[in-house]
Amino acid sequence: MNRIYLDDNLLKYYKEALVQEIENQSIDPEIAEYLLKISNSQNIRPLFSKRGKDLLGRNLESYLLIGFTSNVESMLFNNVIPYFESNYNSERKIECKCFEVPPYVTNERDANELNKGSKWLTDPNYFNISKIRFNLNGGTYELHNNFWIDLSKHLI
Repeated sequence: MNRIYLDDNLLKYYKEALVQEIENQSIDPEIAEYLLKISNSQNIRPLFSKRGKDLLGRNLESYLLIGFTSNVESMLFNNVIPYFESNYNSERKIECKCFEVPPYVTNERDANELNKGSKWLTDPNYFNISKIRFNLNGGTYELHNNFWIDLSKHLI
């Protein structure tokens, strides 16, 4: 697979996009601090995230989609992903999956009152980089809080 990595311009772009999302109150304030910590990395940027109920409203779900530079590629695949998959799959009815998401282009949308100009909605190339998704389904709020703490510790 040909990967498209973050470069200096994209690192700046995605950090500014995150700050805009936080200022627009489009991100859960309880995870904003972790996202900001991750965005201070020299090599990783949060792109898309959620913490809350799943689509059916039954289980808690947390996920984080990150972009990365080539400098941390092997560390992510050889150390970070195995850490999360081994430490967050130990209990029944809890599932942690970490996987790569290839680059893709979306439809462009105009900025409006509802989307507040969010880059992930208005920029068709926002997701046109290589990404890794960290996904946790099920468990308690405490487990999900620990998941976000661990993400902010390991993705720096």
